[in-house]
Parts: sequence; C-alpha cells; structure tokens
Amino acid sequence: MNLWQKGKRRMLRSVRIRSLKDTSLRLGTPVFLVLMGLVVCLLWGVWENRKLADKYIADTAKLYVDQINRDMSQINSELIYLLDSDSNIKEIPDQITSTDAQYYEMEQTLRERNRVLKIRYHEVQTFFVYGQKANVLITDSGTMFTESKGMTTLNQMLMSYLQIMTSKDSISTQWTVITFGDDDYIVGWYAKNKKVIGCVINLNLIFRTIRAKTEEYDVIPFMVDARGRVMTQADTSEKYKNEIIDFSKAGKKKKNATVYSYQLGTVGKINLMVLPGGGILENVLIMQIAFVVLIAVLLIVCALEITAYYHRILEPLEKFGQKLEELEKEQSLNDDGATIC
Repeated sequence: MNLWQKGKRRMLRSVRIRSLKDTSLRLGTPVFLVLMGLVVCLLWGVWENRKLADKYIADTAKLYVDQINRDMSQINSELIYLLDSDSNIKEIPDQITSTDAQYYEMEQTLRERNRVLKIRYHEVQTFFVYGQKANVLITDSGTMFTESKGMTTLNQMLMSYLQIMTSKDSISTQWTVITFGDDDYIVGWYAKNKKVIGCVINLNLIFRTIRAKTEEYDVIPFMVDARGRVMTQADTSEKYKNEIIDFSKAGKKKKNATVYSYQLGTVGKINLMVLPGGGILENVLIMQIAFVVLIAVLLIVCALEITAYYHRILEPLEKFGQKLEELEKEQSLNDDGATIC
C-alpha cells in the first residue's frame, strides 16, 4: 500500500468521526431549541392566562356595578316622581293606628306599589313609604306602627333611623351605607313635607352576586367606610379580612393579590380583590406548570443522553481512530525502513 492510499484512509476515517459529531450537533441543537421554545411559550401562556382571567373578572364586575348604578339612577327619578305625584302618600295622616280602617285601602295600594318596584329592581330588598309625624312605615310586606309588635330588627332600626335623618326635606335623593344588626345596607330616600319614600339594598346580596358571576375564580368583594371599617360577606375568613384591612391602609396593589375599584353611585367605592391561583385559574396553572416540568425533565434527559452518547460512542470512536492512525504511522515507518534496507 503506498503512502497516498494510507493518507486517504486516515483522512476518510477522520472525516467520518467529524461527520458523526456534526450530525449529533445538527440533530441535538434543533431539539433543544424547540423544547426551550415550548418552555418559553408555556411560561408566556401562564402570564397571558392570568391577565386574561383578571380582565374577565374586572369586566364582569364592572358590568354588574354599572347595572346597579343605572338602577340607582332610575330609582332616584322614581322616588322623586312618586313622592311629588302619588296622592296615596299625601293622604298619610299625621296620626294613624292599626285600627284606623279608613286607611286600609291606601295602605294596601302603597304595599302593592312597593311590591311592583321590588320586582323591577332585583337588588332592592324592600321599598318603603314613611310618614314621619305618624311614625308609620309601609313596606311591600306590611304596615308597621309605633305600637306594632313582632317587627323585624331591620324595620325597627329603619324607623328609628328615618325618624332622625329625615327631619328636613331633601333637596335630592340621599344614599348612604348603614349597619342594621349584623348586616350592612344601602339606604336611599327622598323626603318632602314629612313624608319619605325610599328603598333598602342588602349590601351582602351585591357581594354574593358578584361572587356568583365570577364563581370560577377566587374573588372577595368589599367596601370600606369612612371610619375604615371593612364591609364584606359574613363568611369571609379572618385571613382575607386582614388582607383587606392591610390593603385599605396601604392604598395600593398588594404583592399577591390584585384589587379593582368601582364607584357605586354616591355611596362610595366597591372593591374586588382577586386572589392569585384561585378557582379555575388554579387548575389551568397546575396544568401549564406540569407541562413546563415535563419539558424540563425531557431537556435534562436529552442532555444526559447526548452526554452519554458522546462519552460512550463518539469519544471512544475518536480515540480508536487516533490509535489506528498511530498504528498506520508506525507501520508506514517500518515499511519504509524495510524498503531502504
């Protein structure tokens, strides 16, 4: 075998080894890039899903609060119109008792009208007409007098509240948040000529409705009054109530929760705290994180396999090729020496 043929064989062997390395890199690099791209896409998807869920919650709550604001605006107009035009309200005397039969028809008409208004506005717990001089309260469920027995706590406290707060005529409809017993209520009224017409909205009902509309997510609706007292659902845990108190003091976004605020008529702001990873978000996040973990495991396995392939196959093959080249060189030297002799 001449020197040219031997050199050609060594070159071909070296080319094959380099070709195996190049092939491994050409195959391994795209796999790594694709897997890393999947990890980045999944992490980006987690972030986008969170933003999308927050936007859905915020928009849903805003639509509901906007509906309440429209209802309160319509109620304003109806209260003023009815008190100025309803002859039955004007007929409420300065003195009346439960035995005054001549007023039964007037009372029944007002109760029926209150029922109709209550059906029209779902958030309202009760509509009422109040005669301040007679201290009589006519709601959709009945007529309450000073001497009436078995009145609910709400009606008792409402009569006391109206007796104090409506001593003067109202320039416009008044709205405020007050506490009756263990519940918080929004009370709106319009007073004129010692007659009052108004409604009561259970704030807890608004909170429950917001949570029902976003039931697939973990949210806490709440309000904070001028004294800093937190008003939220009765079943809210103390842990979340403390978080709400911390937020109301800090007045800024919490690290692990997002808070949205919406103006509720002239009453104040209703807030919505969105807890991270709650409800359906938790399942989506778990699924996406599981995919990220699986891809990470796959990347590690691929890296280990490529490392093992290099150390167990390519590296020994390269060493074997080097040994062959050394043997061929020695053989070539021996052959050259024998030829010279």
